[in-house]
Amino acid sequence: MVEHHHDPSSAGDDHPHPHPHRVGIVDDHELFAGALAAALASVADFDVAVVATEPGPVVTAARDGAIDLALVDLRLGSGDDAFTTIRAISDLGGCRVVVVTGSTDDRAVGRAVDAGCDGYLLKLDPIGDVIDRLRRVMAGEFVTSPGIELPHSGRPTLLSDREHEVLERLAAGASTKQIAAELFVSVNTIRNHVNNINRKLGTHSRLEAVAAATRLGLIAT
Repeated sequence: MVEHHHDPSSAGDDHPHPHPHRVGIVDDHELFAGALAAALASVADFDVAVVATEPGPVVTAARDGAIDLALVDLRLGSGDDAFTTIRAISDLGGCRVVVVTGSTDDRAVGRAVDAGCDGYLLKLDPIGDVIDRLRRVMAGEFVTSPGIELPHSGRPTLLSDREHEVLERLAAGASTKQIAAELFVSVNTIRNHVNNINRKLGTHSRLEAVAAATRLGLIAT
């Protein structure tokens, strides 16, 4: 495993962004990962905190609140490692996850979406387009590369499985503390999930989220 912690002083921008998005990259293709890290380090609004060839360091960074965005390749170890990684980071609630891969397989796209990713990008995309789409993810959008078809499902808002669990409990009237206890996570994690649910539904409160989810058929009435 190769792990690299980026030195902010090496970035090419002379005027650092006051609050850059902190990025973790996990990709066993070291040449691509290094090129992506260098490209992100050259712009003011991204700061590459960790680059690794296996998921552990990036998952740990997300759990510790050290990154805001994880970029995950699908070719990691065994066939399920990448999807497990996406789900593990998504379930934390405080870090967005974008797949950056060479695979255009519809099943892979569907599994990544179900695991909770916030975008699906291809390695062949021009780097400027990748950076622009990552900015859109951090602004609250779900992004894909041209030609990537999202799966048809009952969740048009692309809620992750954990967000759906939280939403169902919100609809049942559970408090943040109760939901945290039921799901064995912290109160802050549930708050992050609620924020993500509101972002994806375009709502601004728990009540609005439940109403919108009911209208969209995401939860039973």
